[in-house]
Amino acid sequence: MAGIFTRFTLRSLAKNRVRTAVTVAGIALSTALLAAVLTSVASVQAGLYERTADTEGTWQIFARGVSEQTVANLAADDQVVDLALMRERGMAKLSEAEAEYIGSYVAVRELPAVEKGLWETDGMTLAQLPDLIEGRMPEAPSEIVLPDYSRGQELEGAGARSGGPLAVGSTLELDLGTHMIKTDDGTIATGSFEVEPVSDDGEPQSEIVDAQPQTFTVVGFYERQPPFGGDYYTTSASSIVALTVSGDTEEGALAAYATTRGVTSLDAMKELATTAGASDSDATIYHTNLFRYQGIDVGNPIWGTLWMVAAVLAVVIVVASVSLIYNAFAISVAERTRQFGLLASLGASKRQLRRSVLVEALVLGVIGVPLGLALGVAGTAGVFAVTQEAFATMFGNETGLSVQVEPFVMVVAAVLSLATLLASAWIPSARAARVSAVDAIRQTQDVHLSKRAERKGQPARTARR
Repeated sequence: MAGIFTRFTLRSLAKNRVRTAVTVAGIALSTALLAAVLTSVASVQAGLYERTADTEGTWQIFARGVSEQTVANLAADDQVVDLALMRERGMAKLSEAEAEYIGSYVAVRELPAVEKGLWETDGMTLAQLPDLIEGRMPEAPSEIVLPDYSRGQELEGAGARSGGPLAVGSTLELDLGTHMIKTDDGTIATGSFEVEPVSDDGEPQSEIVDAQPQTFTVVGFYERQPPFGGDYYTTSASSIVALTVSGDTEEGALAAYATTRGVTSLDAMKELATTAGASDSDATIYHTNLFRYQGIDVGNPIWGTLWMVAAVLAVVIVVASVSLIYNAFAISVAERTRQFGLLASLGASKRQLRRSVLVEALVLGVIGVPLGLALGVAGTAGVFAVTQEAFATMFGNETGLSVQVEPFVMVVAAVLSLATLLASAWIPSARAARVSAVDAIRQTQDVHLSKRAERKGQPARTARR
Protein backbone atom coordinates (compact mmCIF):
# COMPACT_ATOMS: atom_id res chain seq x y z
CA MET A 1 0.00 0.00 0.00
CA ALA A 2 2.85 2.37 0.84
CA GLY A 3 4.31 1.79 -2.62
CA ILE A 4 1.01 2.77 -4.23
CA PHE A 5 0.94 6.09 -2.39
CA THR A 6 4.59 6.76 -3.24
CA ARG A 7 3.90 6.16 -6.94
CA PHE A 8 0.82 8.35 -6.66
CA THR A 9 2.92 11.14 -5.16
CA LEU A 10 5.65 10.85 -7.82
CA ARG A 11 3.08 10.90 -10.63
CA SER A 12 1.50 13.99 -9.13
CA LEU A 13 4.86 15.77 -8.97
CA ALA A 14 5.66 14.81 -12.56
CA LYS A 15 2.27 15.99 -13.79
CA ASN A 16 2.58 19.40 -12.11
CA ARG A 17 6.08 20.25 -13.30
CA VAL A 18 5.82 24.00 -12.85
CA ARG A 19 4.61 23.79 -9.27
CA THR A 20 7.25 21.15 -8.51
CA ALA A 21 10.02 23.31 -9.97
CA VAL A 22 8.87 26.38 -8.03
CA THR A 23 8.74 24.41 -4.77
CA VAL A 24 12.20 22.92 -5.34
CA ALA A 25 13.51 26.43 -6.07
CA GLY A 26 12.03 27.69 -2.78
CA ILE A 27 13.59 24.83 -0.82
CA ALA A 28 16.96 25.37 -2.53
CA LEU A 29 16.84 29.12 -1.80
CA SER A 30 16.03 28.51 1.87
CA THR A 31 18.83 25.97 2.19
CA ALA A 32 21.27 28.22 0.33
CA LEU A 33 20.61 31.10 2.70
CA LEU A 34 21.12 28.87 5.74
CA ALA A 35 24.29 27.35 4.30
CA ALA A 36 25.65 30.79 3.37
CA VAL A 37 25.07 32.26 6.82
CA LEU A 38 26.54 29.29 8.71
CA THR A 39 29.46 28.89 6.30
CA SER A 40 30.26 32.61 6.55
CA VAL A 41 30.38 32.50 10.34
CA ALA A 42 32.47 29.31 10.31
CA SER A 43 34.86 30.91 7.79
CA VAL A 44 35.22 34.08 9.86
CA GLN A 45 35.88 32.02 12.99
CA ALA A 46 38.47 29.92 11.14
CA GLY A 47 40.08 33.08 9.74
CA LEU A 48 40.35 34.65 13.19
CA TYR A 49 41.80 31.42 14.56
CA GLU A 50 44.38 31.19 11.77
CA ARG A 51 45.41 34.81 12.20
CA THR A 52 45.88 34.37 15.96
CA ALA A 53 47.70 31.05 15.57
CA ASP A 54 49.92 32.45 12.82
CA THR A 55 51.01 35.46 14.88
CA GLU A 56 50.99 33.98 18.39
CA GLY A 57 51.31 30.21 17.99
CA THR A 58 48.96 27.31 18.65
CA TRP A 59 50.07 26.70 22.24
CA GLN A 60 47.37 26.75 24.91
CA ILE A 61 49.41 26.65 28.12
CA PHE A 62 52.77 28.33 28.74
CA ALA A 63 54.20 27.38 32.14
CA ARG A 64 57.36 29.09 33.36
CA GLY A 65 59.83 27.79 35.91
CA VAL A 66 58.44 24.24 35.90
CA SER A 67 60.16 21.23 37.42
CA GLU A 68 61.20 18.02 35.71
CA GLN A 69 58.35 16.26 37.53
CA THR A 70 55.83 18.75 36.14
CA VAL A 71 57.19 18.10 32.65
CA ALA A 72 56.81 14.35 33.20
CA ASN A 73 53.25 14.82 34.45
CA LEU A 74 52.31 16.89 31.42
CA ALA A 75 53.89 14.38 29.04
CA ALA A 76 51.98 11.51 30.69
CA ASP A 77 48.62 13.28 30.57
CA ASP A 78 46.45 11.92 27.73
CA GLN A 79 44.81 15.32 27.32
CA VAL A 80 48.16 16.93 26.48
CA VAL A 81 48.73 16.49 22.74
CA ASP A 82 51.84 18.60 22.09
CA LEU A 83 54.55 19.57 24.53
CA ALA A 84 57.71 21.60 23.88
CA LEU A 85 60.35 22.56 26.43
CA MET A 86 62.55 25.62 26.67
CA ARG A 87 65.56 25.54 28.98
CA GLU A 88 67.49 28.51 30.34
CA ARG A 89 71.25 28.08 30.49
CA GLY A 90 71.68 30.87 33.00
CA MET A 91 72.03 34.62 33.39
CA ALA A 92 74.87 37.13 33.44
CA LYS A 93 74.77 40.52 35.15
CA LEU A 94 75.59 43.71 33.26
CA SER A 95 77.34 46.71 34.73
CA GLU A 96 75.34 49.64 36.08
CA ALA A 97 76.46 51.82 33.16
CA GLU A 98 75.29 49.26 30.61
CA ALA A 99 72.05 48.73 32.51
CA GLU A 100 71.07 52.35 31.82
CA TYR A 101 70.80 51.55 28.12
CA ILE A 102 70.00 47.87 27.69
CA GLY A 103 69.01 46.51 31.09
CA SER A 104 70.50 44.60 33.98
CA TYR A 105 71.03 41.05 32.69
CA VAL A 106 71.72 38.78 29.74
CA ALA A 107 69.77 35.51 29.76
CA VAL A 108 70.79 32.60 27.52
CA ARG A 109 67.91 30.35 26.53
CA GLU A 110 67.60 27.34 24.32
CA LEU A 111 65.04 27.39 21.53
CA PRO A 112 61.99 25.23 22.34
CA ALA A 113 62.41 21.51 21.59
CA VAL A 114 59.57 19.02 21.14
CA GLU A 115 59.02 16.67 24.07
CA LYS A 116 55.72 15.17 22.89
CA GLY A 117 53.62 15.45 19.75
CA LEU A 118 54.43 17.91 16.98
CA TRP A 119 55.97 21.35 16.68
CA GLU A 120 54.10 22.21 13.47
CA THR A 121 50.49 21.28 12.71
CA ASP A 122 48.65 22.29 9.54
CA GLY A 123 51.43 24.72 8.69
CA MET A 124 51.21 26.54 12.05
CA THR A 125 53.78 26.26 14.80
CA LEU A 126 53.31 25.60 18.49
CA ALA A 127 55.15 28.85 19.26
CA GLN A 128 56.42 31.57 16.95
CA LEU A 129 60.15 31.82 16.34
CA PRO A 130 61.46 35.40 16.19
CA ASP A 131 62.13 36.95 12.80
CA LEU A 132 65.79 37.44 11.96
CA ILE A 133 66.88 40.84 10.69
CA GLU A 134 70.49 39.76 10.12
CA GLY A 135 72.50 36.55 10.08
CA ARG A 136 71.10 33.07 10.73
CA MET A 137 69.69 30.95 13.53
CA PRO A 138 72.15 29.12 15.81
CA GLU A 139 73.15 25.60 14.85
CA ALA A 140 75.43 24.75 17.79
CA PRO A 141 75.22 25.29 21.58
CA SER A 142 78.10 27.78 21.30
CA GLU A 143 76.20 30.04 18.89
CA ILE A 144 73.63 32.67 19.84
CA VAL A 145 71.30 35.20 18.28
CA LEU A 146 70.62 38.49 20.06
CA PRO A 147 67.76 41.02 19.99
CA ASP A 148 68.06 43.83 17.46
CA TYR A 149 68.52 46.61 20.05
CA SER A 150 71.77 45.02 21.28
CA ARG A 151 73.41 45.29 17.87
CA GLY A 152 76.32 47.72 18.01
CA GLN A 153 76.43 47.74 21.82
CA GLU A 154 79.78 47.15 23.49
CA LEU A 155 79.75 45.11 26.71
CA GLU A 156 82.83 45.46 28.88
CA GLY A 157 82.80 44.55 32.53
CA ALA A 158 80.66 42.82 35.15
CA GLY A 159 79.42 39.50 33.73
CA ALA A 160 79.46 40.23 29.98
CA ARG A 161 82.39 41.06 27.67
CA SER A 162 82.15 41.51 23.90
CA GLY A 163 85.55 43.02 23.14
CA GLY A 164 83.91 45.51 20.76
CA PRO A 165 80.53 46.45 19.30
CA LEU A 166 78.22 43.46 18.96
CA ALA A 167 77.86 42.28 15.35
CA VAL A 168 77.46 39.03 13.41
CA GLY A 169 80.67 37.10 14.05
CA SER A 170 81.40 38.79 17.39
CA THR A 171 82.49 36.77 20.41
CA LEU A 172 80.58 37.30 23.63
CA GLU A 173 81.87 35.98 26.95
CA LEU A 174 79.24 35.62 29.65
CA ASP A 175 79.61 34.67 33.29
CA LEU A 176 76.45 32.55 33.43
CA GLY A 177 74.98 31.58 36.73
CA THR A 178 71.68 30.87 38.45
CA HIS A 179 69.41 33.80 39.06
CA MET A 180 68.20 33.56 42.65
CA ILE A 181 65.13 35.61 43.56
CA LYS A 182 63.88 36.20 47.09
CA THR A 183 60.10 36.17 47.36
CA ASP A 184 57.90 37.65 50.07
CA ASP A 185 57.55 34.32 51.89
CA GLY A 186 61.30 33.88 52.04
CA THR A 187 61.54 31.10 49.43
CA ILE A 188 63.93 31.22 46.47
CA ALA A 189 62.90 31.04 42.82
CA THR A 190 65.34 30.59 39.94
CA GLY A 191 65.54 31.76 36.37
CA SER A 192 64.55 34.90 34.51
CA PHE A 193 61.03 33.68 33.75
CA GLU A 194 59.73 35.31 36.91
CA VAL A 195 59.20 39.04 37.33
CA GLU A 196 62.05 40.37 39.41
CA PRO A 197 60.79 41.59 42.79
CA VAL A 198 61.98 44.92 44.16
CA SER A 199 62.32 45.73 47.85
CA ASP A 200 60.85 48.79 49.57
CA ASP A 201 64.10 50.73 49.20
CA GLY A 202 64.18 50.11 45.44
CA GLU A 203 66.97 47.53 45.46
CA PRO A 204 66.37 44.20 43.68
CA GLN A 205 66.25 41.20 45.98
CA SER A 206 68.17 38.92 43.66
CA GLU A 207 71.68 37.77 42.81
CA ILE A 208 73.62 35.59 40.34
CA VAL A 209 75.25 32.59 42.01
CA ASP A 210 77.65 29.89 40.79
CA ALA A 211 78.60 31.96 37.74
CA GLN A 212 80.89 30.26 35.21
CA PRO A 213 82.40 31.95 32.13
CA GLN A 214 81.12 30.68 28.76
CA THR A 215 82.00 31.96 25.29
CA PHE A 216 79.48 32.32 22.46
CA THR A 217 79.64 33.42 18.85
CA VAL A 218 76.97 35.85 17.66
CA VAL A 219 75.46 34.50 14.42
CA GLY A 220 72.45 36.77 14.04
CA PHE A 221 70.05 39.35 15.41
CA TYR A 222 66.29 38.93 15.77
CA GLU A 223 63.46 41.42 15.94
CA ARG A 224 62.05 41.41 19.40
CA GLN A 225 58.26 41.39 19.45
CA PRO A 226 55.95 42.76 22.17
CA PRO A 227 55.74 40.49 25.22
CA PHE A 228 52.71 38.46 24.15
CA GLY A 229 51.79 35.40 22.15
CA GLY A 230 54.44 32.95 21.09
CA ASP A 231 57.43 35.14 21.91
CA TYR A 232 57.36 34.62 25.63
CA TYR A 233 60.76 32.98 25.50
CA THR A 234 62.30 36.28 24.34
CA THR A 235 60.78 38.13 27.31
CA SER A 236 62.01 38.09 30.89
CA ALA A 237 63.12 40.26 33.77
CA SER A 238 66.42 40.64 31.92
CA SER A 239 66.69 42.95 28.94
CA ILE A 240 68.79 40.82 26.60
CA VAL A 241 67.63 37.29 25.80
CA ALA A 242 70.21 35.36 23.79
CA LEU A 243 68.82 32.31 21.99
CA THR A 244 70.78 29.15 21.27
CA VAL A 245 70.09 25.47 20.59
CA SER A 246 69.92 22.68 23.14
CA GLY A 247 73.14 21.17 24.37
CA ASP A 248 74.16 18.15 26.42
CA THR A 249 73.39 19.72 29.78
CA GLU A 250 70.03 19.24 31.47
CA GLU A 251 70.56 21.97 34.01
CA GLY A 252 68.71 25.27 34.22
CA ALA A 253 65.18 26.58 34.61
CA LEU A 254 62.49 25.09 32.39
CA ALA A 255 59.43 26.48 30.65
CA ALA A 256 56.86 24.45 28.72
CA TYR A 257 54.42 25.03 25.86
CA ALA A 258 51.46 22.62 25.69
CA THR A 259 48.33 22.03 23.63
CA THR A 260 45.42 19.89 24.80
CA ARG A 261 42.38 18.05 23.49
CA GLY A 262 39.00 17.54 25.09
CA VAL A 263 39.38 20.57 27.38
CA THR A 264 36.35 22.82 26.96
CA SER A 265 36.84 25.68 29.43
CA LEU A 266 39.52 27.91 30.90
CA ASP A 267 38.77 26.54 34.37
CA ALA A 268 39.36 22.99 33.13
CA MET A 269 42.61 24.13 31.51
CA LYS A 270 43.77 25.65 34.79
CA GLU A 271 42.83 22.47 36.64
CA LEU A 272 44.88 20.39 34.19
CA ALA A 273 47.94 22.62 34.63
CA THR A 274 47.61 22.75 38.40
CA THR A 275 47.22 18.97 38.66
CA ALA A 276 50.41 18.52 36.64
CA GLY A 277 52.26 20.83 39.05
CA ALA A 278 52.26 24.07 37.08
CA SER A 279 51.43 26.95 39.37
CA ASP A 280 48.08 28.59 38.71
CA SER A 281 49.53 32.10 38.97
CA ASP A 282 51.45 34.60 36.87
CA ALA A 283 53.96 31.83 36.17
CA THR A 284 51.38 30.03 34.00
CA ILE A 285 49.82 31.80 31.03
CA TYR A 286 46.77 30.62 29.11
CA HIS A 287 46.28 31.46 25.45
CA THR A 288 42.82 32.99 25.83
CA ASN A 289 43.16 34.86 22.53
CA LEU A 290 43.13 31.47 20.81
CA PHE A 291 40.54 29.87 23.11
CA ARG A 292 37.87 32.29 21.84
CA TYR A 293 38.05 30.74 18.38
CA GLN A 294 38.50 27.13 19.49
CA GLY A 295 35.19 26.99 21.31
CA ILE A 296 36.88 26.92 24.74
CA ASP A 297 34.80 28.83 27.29
CA VAL A 298 36.75 31.76 28.71
CA GLY A 299 33.78 33.78 29.90
CA ASN A 300 34.18 36.06 26.88
CA PRO A 301 31.24 36.24 24.47
CA ILE A 302 33.23 36.82 21.24
CA TRP A 303 33.03 33.23 20.00
CA GLY A 304 29.47 32.78 21.20
CA THR A 305 28.40 36.11 19.72
CA LEU A 306 29.37 35.03 16.21
CA TRP A 307 27.15 31.98 16.43
CA MET A 308 24.42 33.91 18.21
CA VAL A 309 24.23 36.23 15.22
CA ALA A 310 24.14 33.17 12.94
CA ALA A 311 21.35 31.64 15.05
CA VAL A 312 19.24 34.82 14.84
CA LEU A 313 19.66 34.98 11.07
CA ALA A 314 18.87 31.27 10.77
CA VAL A 315 15.63 31.73 12.73
CA VAL A 316 14.61 34.59 10.44
CA ILE A 317 15.37 32.48 7.36
CA VAL A 318 13.45 29.48 8.74
CA VAL A 319 10.36 31.55 9.61
CA ALA A 320 10.33 33.24 6.21
CA SER A 321 10.92 29.93 4.44
CA VAL A 322 8.10 28.18 6.30
CA SER A 323 5.57 30.74 5.10
CA LEU A 324 6.88 30.54 1.53
CA ILE A 325 7.04 26.74 1.27
CA TYR A 326 3.77 26.34 3.20
CA ASN A 327 1.91 28.22 0.48
CA ALA A 328 3.25 25.84 -2.17
CA PHE A 329 2.01 22.76 -0.28
CA ALA A 330 -1.29 24.41 0.63
CA ILE A 331 -1.97 25.10 -3.04
CA SER A 332 -0.90 21.58 -3.94
CA VAL A 333 -3.33 20.01 -1.45
CA ALA A 334 -6.15 22.32 -2.52
CA GLU A 335 -5.66 21.36 -6.17
CA ARG A 336 -5.67 17.65 -5.30
CA THR A 337 -8.72 17.59 -3.01
CA ARG A 338 -10.62 15.38 -5.44
CA GLN A 339 -7.72 12.94 -5.62
CA PHE A 340 -7.46 12.72 -1.84
CA GLY A 341 -11.23 12.23 -1.63
CA LEU A 342 -11.13 9.40 -4.12
CA LEU A 343 -8.29 7.75 -2.20
CA ALA A 344 -10.30 8.12 1.01
CA SER A 345 -13.32 6.48 -0.66
CA LEU A 346 -11.09 3.57 -1.64
CA GLY A 347 -10.11 2.96 1.98
CA ALA A 348 -7.04 5.17 2.48
CA SER A 349 -6.63 6.12 6.12
CA LYS A 350 -5.96 9.63 7.40
CA ARG A 351 -2.42 8.58 8.29
CA GLN A 352 -1.77 7.39 4.75
CA LEU A 353 -3.12 10.61 3.25
CA ARG A 354 -0.98 12.69 5.59
CA ARG A 355 2.05 10.56 4.81
CA SER A 356 1.60 11.06 1.07
CA VAL A 357 2.05 14.84 1.49
CA LEU A 358 5.05 14.40 3.80
CA VAL A 359 6.62 11.96 1.33
CA GLU A 360 6.16 14.59 -1.35
CA ALA A 361 8.00 17.08 0.89
CA LEU A 362 10.89 14.64 1.45
CA VAL A 363 11.17 13.88 -2.28
CA LEU A 364 11.38 17.60 -3.03
CA GLY A 365 13.87 17.99 -0.17
CA VAL A 366 16.14 15.29 -1.59
CA ILE A 367 16.45 17.45 -4.69
CA GLY A 368 16.32 20.94 -3.19
CA VAL A 369 18.52 20.58 -0.09
CA PRO A 370 21.74 19.34 -1.82
CA LEU A 371 21.18 21.93 -4.55
CA GLY A 372 20.77 24.63 -1.92
CA LEU A 373 23.91 23.58 -0.05
CA ALA A 374 25.95 23.83 -3.24
CA LEU A 375 24.43 27.21 -4.11
CA GLY A 376 25.06 28.51 -0.58
CA VAL A 377 28.74 27.57 -0.61
CA ALA A 378 29.18 28.89 -4.15
CA GLY A 379 27.45 32.15 -3.23
CA THR A 380 29.63 32.56 -0.14
CA ALA A 381 32.75 31.96 -2.22
CA GLY A 382 31.59 34.55 -4.72
CA VAL A 383 30.97 37.19 -2.04
CA PHE A 384 34.34 36.46 -0.41
CA ALA A 385 36.09 36.76 -3.78
CA VAL A 386 34.59 40.20 -4.34
CA THR A 387 35.49 41.40 -0.83
CA GLN A 388 38.95 39.84 -0.48
CA GLU A 389 40.66 43.20 -0.26
CA ALA A 390 38.57 44.21 2.73
CA PHE A 391 39.15 40.83 4.42
CA ALA A 392 42.89 41.05 3.75
CA THR A 393 42.97 44.40 5.54
CA MET A 394 40.87 43.05 8.41
CA PHE A 395 42.98 39.93 8.95
CA GLY A 396 46.34 41.54 8.16
CA ASN A 397 47.36 39.09 5.44
CA GLU A 398 47.59 38.94 1.67
CA THR A 399 45.13 36.12 1.03
CA GLY A 400 42.12 37.52 2.85
CA LEU A 401 39.49 35.05 4.00
CA SER A 402 38.94 31.63 2.47
CA VAL A 403 35.70 29.67 2.54
CA GLN A 404 35.71 26.92 5.15
CA VAL A 405 33.30 24.13 4.23
CA GLU A 406 32.79 22.37 7.55
CA PRO A 407 30.92 19.03 7.40
CA PHE A 408 29.20 19.79 10.70
CA VAL A 409 27.97 23.14 9.38
CA MET A 410 26.62 21.49 6.23
CA VAL A 411 24.80 18.87 8.32
CA VAL A 412 23.25 21.58 10.52
CA ALA A 413 22.10 23.54 7.45
CA ALA A 414 20.61 20.37 5.91
CA VAL A 415 18.83 19.40 9.14
CA LEU A 416 17.38 22.91 9.54
CA SER A 417 16.22 22.84 5.93
CA LEU A 418 14.50 19.47 6.34
CA ALA A 419 12.90 20.64 9.58
CA THR A 420 11.67 23.76 7.77
CA LEU A 421 10.31 21.62 4.94
CA LEU A 422 8.44 19.24 7.24
CA ALA A 423 7.04 22.12 9.31
CA SER A 424 5.80 23.77 6.11
CA ALA A 425 4.12 20.58 4.91
CA TRP A 426 2.63 19.50 8.23
CA ILE A 427 -0.53 21.66 8.22
CA PRO A 428 -1.31 20.94 4.54
CA SER A 429 -0.78 17.22 5.23
CA ALA A 430 -3.24 17.39 8.12
CA ARG A 431 -5.70 19.14 5.83
CA ALA A 432 -5.27 16.39 3.24
CA ALA A 433 -5.96 13.77 5.91
CA ARG A 434 -9.36 15.36 6.65
CA VAL A 435 -10.55 15.18 3.02
CA SER A 436 -13.45 12.77 2.48
CA ALA A 437 -15.22 11.37 -0.56
CA VAL A 438 -18.01 13.92 -0.02
CA ASP A 439 -15.47 16.72 -0.30
CA ALA A 440 -14.25 15.30 -3.59
CA ILE A 441 -17.82 15.13 -5.00
CA ARG A 442 -18.59 18.64 -3.77
CA GLN A 443 -15.44 19.98 -5.42
CA THR A 444 -16.39 18.26 -8.70
CA GLN A 445 -19.82 19.92 -8.60
CA ASP A 446 -18.21 23.27 -7.90
CA VAL A 447 -16.09 23.07 -11.06
CA HIS A 448 -17.45 25.26 -13.90
CA LEU A 449 -16.13 25.55 -17.42
CA SER A 450 -14.83 28.89 -18.49
CA LYS A 451 -16.46 30.70 -21.42
CA ARG A 452 -13.41 29.91 -23.51
CA ALA A 453 -13.75 26.19 -22.74
CA GLU A 454 -17.44 26.35 -23.57
CA ARG A 455 -16.73 27.96 -26.92
CA LYS A 456 -14.16 25.23 -27.69
CA GLY A 457 -16.77 22.60 -26.94
CA GLN A 458 -19.53 24.10 -29.14
CA PRO A 459 -18.22 22.80 -32.52
CA ALA A 460 -18.10 19.26 -31.18
CA ARG A 461 -21.75 19.45 -30.02
CA THR A 462 -22.84 20.96 -33.34
CA ALA A 463 -21.09 18.21 -35.27
CA ARG A 464 -22.87 15.54 -33.25
CA ARG A 465 -26.22 17.08 -34.11
